[in-house]
Amino acid sequence: MMERLRRIITVEPVLFFFMLGSFLQYLALQQLLYEKVCLFEINDTYVCQHLPAFKDEEIIVQKSTSYWLIILNVALAVPAIFSTIVLGSWSDRVGRRAPMILPCIGSVVNGVCLLFSALYMDLTIGIMILGSVLMGLLGAYPTLTSAVFSYLGDITQERSRTKRFGFLEAMTFGGSFIGVLTCGIVIDHLGFVAVFIYYIVCNILATLYIVLWLKESSELVKDDATRGSSVKDEVLHSGGTMDGVPQVQEDGTRSCGDSCMQLCRLRNLAEAFKTVARERPNTQRMQLILLISCLFIFQVIGTGENDTTVLYLKKEPLNFTSSQISYYSGTKSGLQTLTLFTLMPCLHWLSVPDCFIAVGALCFRMSGYVVFGLARTLWQVFIVTFLLAPSGLPAATTRAMMSKIVSPAEQGSLFALTAALETVTGVVATIVFNALYPATLHIVGGGFVFILMGTILLIPACLLMVIWYVQKQGVPYQTYQEDFLDEDEVVIQPGRLKLEDQTEC
Repeated sequence: MMERLRRIITVEPVLFFFMLGSFLQYLALQQLLYEKVCLFEINDTYVCQHLPAFKDEEIIVQKSTSYWLIILNVALAVPAIFSTIVLGSWSDRVGRRAPMILPCIGSVVNGVCLLFSALYMDLTIGIMILGSVLMGLLGAYPTLTSAVFSYLGDITQERSRTKRFGFLEAMTFGGSFIGVLTCGIVIDHLGFVAVFIYYIVCNILATLYIVLWLKESSELVKDDATRGSSVKDEVLHSGGTMDGVPQVQEDGTRSCGDSCMQLCRLRNLAEAFKTVARERPNTQRMQLILLISCLFIFQVIGTGENDTTVLYLKKEPLNFTSSQISYYSGTKSGLQTLTLFTLMPCLHWLSVPDCFIAVGALCFRMSGYVVFGLARTLWQVFIVTFLLAPSGLPAATTRAMMSKIVSPAEQGSLFALTAALETVTGVVATIVFNALYPATLHIVGGGFVFILMGTILLIPACLLMVIWYVQKQGVPYQTYQEDFLDEDEVVIQPGRLKLEDQTEC
C-alpha cells in the first residue's frame, strides 16, 4: 500500500511547497523593494506612506524599482543558468533527489538574507542581491523544475504523461494560489518579517519531504526489478556512449563520492546541448527546437507579467492595496489550478491533440492580457482572472510533447537545458519589460506592455500549428519498449536504462 502511494504521490508536493515559497518571496520582495527604494530615493516617510498622492515622486519610485528588479533578476539568473545545465545532466547519472534538495537549500539561504533586509529597512539592497546570487548558484527554480519533470518522465508512460505533467504544472499554480492569497494578508497584518519566515518554512518542508518520503526513481526501478521487471544496462540513444556511466550499488543508490565526481564532469555541459542537436527521425529534432522556442516565449511573457503586474496595480487609477493584489493573484492562480485539474483530464480523455489544447489556451491568454491592459476598475481586473484560467495548459502540454520525443535517458539533460535557456530568456524579459514599462507609462495608462504580451503570444500559437501539421504528415513521436506494472508506471532508471529497438507509433 505504501509503495503504491509513493507512485501516486511523487514530486507534486515538492513543486507545490517550492512554488508556494517562491511566489511568497517574489511578491513580498517586490513590495519590500518598493518601500526601500522610496525611503532611499525620497527619504520622506510621510510621502512614502501616501505615495499615490504625490505623482512626481511615484513616477521616480516606479522607475527606480523597475531597474532594481532587473539587477535582482540578473543576479539570480546568471549563476542559475550554469548550475542548472550542470545539475540537470548530473541528475541523469546520479538521480533526481539531490538536484531537488539543492534549490530548496538555496531558497532558505535567500530567505535569511531577505529576513535581515526586512528587519533593518536602512540596510542596503545589496543584501537582497547577495541572497539572489547564492540561490542561483544552488540551482533555484530552473534546476528544481528540471528535476521534478525529469523524475515524472522517468516513471510515467507516454500515453498518460500529458495528464501527469498537467497535474504537476497545476502544483505551480496551486502554490501560487496559496502564496499570493496569503502574502498580502500576512504583510498587512504581520509585516515582511513574517512573510519571509513563512517562505523559509515552505522550503524546509519541501526538503524534509524529499529526504523522508520521496524515493529515487532508480530505487523504484530496483523495486520493480525484484518483482520480475527487467532492468538493463544504459545505452544512450543515437550516438550516446557508456563511458563514465556510474554503476548503481545493490541498494539502488550511488555513493556520495561517486555522485560528486559525476557533478564535476565537464561532459555534463556538452550532453545537455547534444540532446537537442542530436539527429532524430521523422523531423523530431525540428519539432523539439520549435517546442523549446515556444517555451522560451512563454517564459518571456510570464516574466514580463510577474515583473510589471504589481507596479501596474499599485499605480493610478487602480491603486490596489497589498491585500487586493493578493486577492487578484490568488484568484487567478486558483482558477488556473482548477483548470489544469479538470479541463486537462477531460481534453486528454477526448483525445484532443496536444497542439490544439495549447493553441486554444493561448487564445484565452491573449484576450486576457488585452483586457488587463485596458482595465481601469476593480471588476475589470477580476474579469481577467477567468480569461487567464487556461494559461497553464500551453506550458504543460509543450513539456509533455518534448518529453515524448527524447529517450528516457535524456530527460534530465533536456529539461535542464530548457530550464537554463528559459532562465536566459527570463533575464532578457526582465530587462526588456522593466525598461519598457516605465518608458510607456503614458501609453494606455501603463497597460501597453500587457497588450504587447498578448500580441507576442501569436508567435507560439503559429509554431504549434506548424508542429501539428508536421506530426499529421508523419509519425508524431518515437516510442521505446518499456516494461509496465500499471497504467502510470514505467520501469526506467536514470543512468541504467537500455533503449530497446525503436518502433513506430
